[in-house]
Amino acid sequence: MKIIEPSAVLMRDFDGAEVMKFLELCGRTAYQSKKNITNDSAEKFMKNLIRSVIEK
Repeated sequence: MKIIEPSAVLMRDFDGAEVMKFLELCGRTAYQSKKNITNDSAEKFMKNLIRSVIEK
């Protein structure tokens, strides 16, 4: 049997800012706080979310 090393290839480029906005939308949906989304709220939300996970 031939062993094949796992690998992954990104099929397209992605915009990190857009990814953070999507993650904010997911998180705020879970926390029922979508009304707090603004054009520049994603970074702060994600930092707070990460901080809350690390501090547990």
